[in-house]
Amino acid sequence: MLVSFIPLACLVLYFTPAGRLFVWGRFFHELSHYAFLRLFGVKVSEVRWLSWVRYEAIGSFWKQLLVAWAPFTVNLGLASLLVYLAKATPFLPLAAFFGSGLCLHAVPSARDARNTLHTFFGVFRGKGSLGDYLLLALGIATLLGGSLSLGLWQLAILGALGVVFIAALVLTPAGVVGVALFYSLLILSLGGLFDLVSLWRGLRALMGWLV
Repeated sequence: MLVSFIPLACLVLYFTPAGRLFVWGRFFHELSHYAFLRLFGVKVSEVRWLSWVRYEAIGSFWKQLLVAWAPFTVNLGLASLLVYLAKATPFLPLAAFFGSGLCLHAVPSARDARNTLHTFFGVFRGKGSLGDYLLLALGIATLLGGSLSLGLWQLAILGALGVVFIAALVLTPAGVVGVALFYSLLILSLGGLFDLVSLWRGLRALMGWLV
């Protein structure tokens, strides 16, 4: 019964001067950032294990997202592992205490959130990576396939447009053409204009009216 009150007590302590005692949670928070930065080959300029990790700008939204949310995954994972290993042992209260300290520092900081949002909006200005746009194309295809019940041939058309968009993005400076194609693709998707039969009939009717 005592164990169930430990996380609540730690939460209360966290918002008092005694909250500085949970230094191991902060340490693993910064360590997880550092580990993911090194994994992605991002240059780290300064590390203060109980304060921050400063690094060069990341030109990829999905990498920035993983770096920002690394503490959430690592700290919660370590806390879960501690409690699991100590379950049914006399060390469970101690594991709950240390696990609570990890969880209290699992949430990304305001700086992490700002960096992630900045990189996200950069994707729509042509500053994303190839992986970012592949994920966007995949997300749109999945959304369309589920919400509009598109057939296989319609998804194939969407995929082809995605390939054209990605090629334009890679082959043009700053991805200007790629961004334009992305917005065009999004408008077409929302408008449900992938019914080529209806589109063809409309074009024929228009041509007939013009002629």
